[in-house]
Amino acid sequence: AAETVKAEIYRYRTRTGVYGESALPGGDPAARPRVLADQLDSIDTMLMQTEASSGALPPYEGPLPPRMYGASEDDDGLSPLDAARYVQIRIGDQVAYYNGKTRSLDRRRNAFQLTAAAGGGAGAVLAAVGLEIWIGLTTVLSTAALSYLAYLQVENTIVAYNQSAAKLAGLERGWRASGGQLDPVELDELVRRSE
Repeated sequence: AAETVKAEIYRYRTRTGVYGESALPGGDPAARPRVLADQLDSIDTMLMQTEASSGALPPYEGPLPPRMYGASEDDDGLSPLDAARYVQIRIGDQVAYYNGKTRSLDRRRNAFQLTAAAGGGAGAVLAAVGLEIWIGLTTVLSTAALSYLAYLQVENTIVAYNQSAAKLAGLERGWRASGGQLDPVELDELVRRSE
């Protein structure tokens, strides 16, 4: 729901999708905030139909707009965005986020794999020196590290993040290849594909 809200905000700020003048009721730009409110209500309704509604959902009490990971210091989070600014603060930010998270997850994966290998190696050394009683502990350590790694689904997350980063980087390259000039239809397509 949070990512859907964020995508909706960027569509609103770029005046694309249901926020484009041709899509607004009567083509009236003053209808834009009402359309956003309706979209956000729809997202809330969908969220409340999931298991998330069975837990505590405390109201957000932080600053509006909230600080976003890696967002530009000079972005107020509300003003309209042209293509260049959208590419900079949304696509560029997301690519940086995915790349940073992928590096972090790769380090975590390597640490758990090293722990598992060390546990297995320690078990072999202990068996060689006649301390078979400790082999069970090293086996448990190795198995626990690999099981936790599987539980975290690090491999799947790394693949998904790499694919998303590559897709967004491709959109950014396409925008740069256009000379940074997009008509409203091309901007709409850029935002649709990136969100």
